[in-house]
Amino acid sequence: VRAEDGQPLRKKKTVDYEFVKYYACNRHGKFKKTENNNSGAVQRPVQKKSKKIGCPATMKTTCFKNDPDNVAIKHNGEHNHAVGSPDDLQHLPFSSSVRGMIEQRLREGYARRD
Repeated sequence: VRAEDGQPLRKKKTVDYEFVKYYACNRHGKFKKTENNNSGAVQRPVQKKSKKIGCPATMKTTCFKNDPDNVAIKHNGEHNHAVGSPDDLQHLPFSSSVRGMIEQRLREGYARRD
């Protein structure tokens, strides 16, 4: 079957879901080093190491049209790192006020778990 201009008609793909959403661990993927551009601009030095370590933990959620009140979840919860470890704190973006509060508590002798 061809359209009026002679081009073949494309079949419209039908899907049986309302939406599909993919989630990945915040440590998923690998660090991508940016290449030095030729504009002569000086690159900023790396301030802290990357949190990306290739964690394979992912989740896929699917909501189907025939039953929109239910969501199918496919989950791979195998992390290659300790979840919620103190090492993760170095990768969190704290505001200056929160950073100051943490520093004050550490000076007062609070332990991490207090």
